[in-house]
Amino acid sequence: MRVLLFTDTRSCIEGFDALGRSKNHSVEVYPTGDLKPVLEEVTHDTFIYLDITGLSIASIRPRLKLLEDSVSSRFGVVDRNGTLKDIAEAFQRGASDYIDGRLLRKGLTTARFGRVVEFATSGEAGSRQVQIPVPAEIYPSGSVWDDVEPGEEYTFQMLYVGLDHMKELRRKSSEDLLRTLRRTLQGILTRSFAGVGGRIWVWKEDDGVLLCPFDGERVTALIPAIRLVLNRVLMNIEQFSVTTPISWRMGLHVGNTRYEASGETSEIVSESLNFIFHLGERAVRSGQLAVTETALAFAPDQVSNWFLRGPEFESVPLYVLRDLA
Repeated sequence: MRVLLFTDTRSCIEGFDALGRSKNHSVEVYPTGDLKPVLEEVTHDTFIYLDITGLSIASIRPRLKLLEDSVSSRFGVVDRNGTLKDIAEAFQRGASDYIDGRLLRKGLTTARFGRVVEFATSGEAGSRQVQIPVPAEIYPSGSVWDDVEPGEEYTFQMLYVGLDHMKELRRKSSEDLLRTLRRTLQGILTRSFAGVGGRIWVWKEDDGVLLCPFDGERVTALIPAIRLVLNRVLMNIEQFSVTTPISWRMGLHVGNTRYEASGETSEIVSESLNFIFHLGERAVRSGQLAVTETALAFAPDQVSNWFLRGPEFESVPLYVLRDLA
């Protein structure tokens, strides 16, 4: 697709480098002052980004009106400094994307842009005027941890893991043995997800959440999670020193949270973190691996085919791993 970027700064252009290098899209850059004459020449198969950084609200609104009335009418807003105090205003005027400073620094990926275009071209314009698309809320944390800074908000792969049947185990086992079980499981999790950057982030007594970096394009934690399901019997034989079979349930989601180091998370307020704990504690059955529709959307087809549609939880569609025995 032809992408027109109206900006007056080099740093904004750099955020579109990856998109410009792709085979399926081209990026043309114009100064913001050329918006009106260029719009008179655009065709329908064009997507426009307007950088409003440094512009006054009085000058932004006429430009948004021009975009709203253009032949293409597919556009997004780049707002590095948060000039728009009410982001919904952009979408009410027909925008399909909103890029803030943090997302611009990460760079616009082709996968993300594809979802933006899908949103822009699906449904009626009226529906776009009242919905902020999910891609606008994705802040990739990268494929590794190098660029993740404490205090900043990112999108992560969030994996809930909880030990099953703990009431029965507490009745039969000493505290020392229970501590050993928990340490053993944590060790298994650390080793199993090391290859995808997984870290145990929050851990309560018998359950917790791992974070894996998310690059905005693919979920990598799913295969290690499936491996944990398939190898549970062998792990019981080789690594757990109890006669009662040990099982665990898992739930995978892609969500946003402010990042702080493990052990310093008590003051974090995150809807996604609350959701993944509620999912694991209330909706996932013993021994089960459940994945939200959001997470499964970023999984390879050959992996997602092994999941069956399950019930919804808190209005979020769930998928559960088939019985692979």
